[in-house]
Amino acid sequence: MKQRLPTVEYSKCLSPEYVCWIDIMGISCLMKRSVFTAAIIISRFQKLLSQQFIQSEKFCIYPIMDGAFITSKSKQDLLNFLENVFVSLSDNFVNENNNFYKFIVRACISYGLVGHGNDIDDLDFKNKDKLVFGLPIIQSFTQEHKAPPFGIYIHQSARLMAPLVNEKTGDDFDHKPFSTRWYVWFKNNESMQRELLLRLNEYYDWCESQSYSLPYDTNKVKKHKEMAKQYFQMMV
Repeated sequence: MKQRLPTVEYSKCLSPEYVCWIDIMGISCLMKRSVFTAAIIISRFQKLLSQQFIQSEKFCIYPIMDGAFITSKSKQDLLNFLENVFVSLSDNFVNENNNFYKFIVRACISYGLVGHGNDIDDLDFKNKDKLVFGLPIIQSFTQEHKAPPFGIYIHQSARLMAPLVNEKTGDDFDHKPFSTRWYVWFKNNESMQRELLLRLNEYYDWCESQSYSLPYDTNKVKKHKEMAKQYFQMMV
């Protein structure tokens, strides 16, 4: 018997939302070096991420190995969540004494029409709630490399198209596009800003001294170190 393919009604499925892709930097090199260490780091990342997540209609989270897609119709709700996540992950980085178990994350936020698997019209499709699709998914995933270490890059869609949000939340902030390429999440935490930059500098110095064994190209080490310096010295 021929199986009926899942169907979706376009007008009901897609809605304007913010999308954030967050993941661990350099996971492929880490996997090649030590699957055991990679498993520890990925597990720690996903655990810290899940601890900050509270089941809510305000946003959805889709974990994928060393990263996760986070969607929300509210700009403020998404940023509040991300700020808590970055504080938690930064604390983990600063307090981890073994450099081999340290890991750095970065993220990208985009904006546009997003669809969720829950809206697929097929009762026999058991895993549909794990699906998310839309152009912002691709945009946030492919442009995340433009974010500095422990930073958030804002895709041009979130800088230009955000006013398309048509649901009134009562907060004008939700209806204003982002104004810069890099979003500063640490603006209310100067001590974290200074401490994290210090630890990142120490970590990248160590990476440069171990570039062949890690492996981590020295040019990339210097690039990421400079990006972190510029990001954490931004006026906030």
